[in-house]
Amino acid sequence: MVMMENKVSMAVCHSFTSVFTDAGENMSLKPNAIIRDKAETDAMMPRWVRTLKPVWIAHHRLRRLAAGHFSLKPTSYSIYTLQSPERRVTMDAPNPTSVWWNRLRWTPADWLDRVYLISSLSALRH
Repeated sequence: MVMMENKVSMAVCHSFTSVFTDAGENMSLKPNAIIRDKAETDAMMPRWVRTLKPVWIAHHRLRRLAAGHFSLKPTSYSIYTLQSPERRVTMDAPNPTSVWWNRLRWTPADWLDRVYLISSLSALRH
């Protein structure tokens, strides 16, 4: 958020740079963290940007589609594992994805929490 607030220039990197593992206890994937980040991001947007948000999202996704970001090529990466803590093991990713599917699995209770948190932050902001 600090980088966005300070208007740091950003660009797309067209190659993989990092590998992340979803081990099940990732604190940033817990509903309260996701909801808080979303609420903070929404609170930074002017009302007209929030109103046009579906247009911005569609525009962003069309640009990603045109750039080939949804048709990723097979790749491989090397990581340390519990079985090999001293030496990297090369893993193949024949079907890499740009979507972190676990982030899309929210329950209705998560949505209610999100609505409450966003309304609370909006009240604080005004």
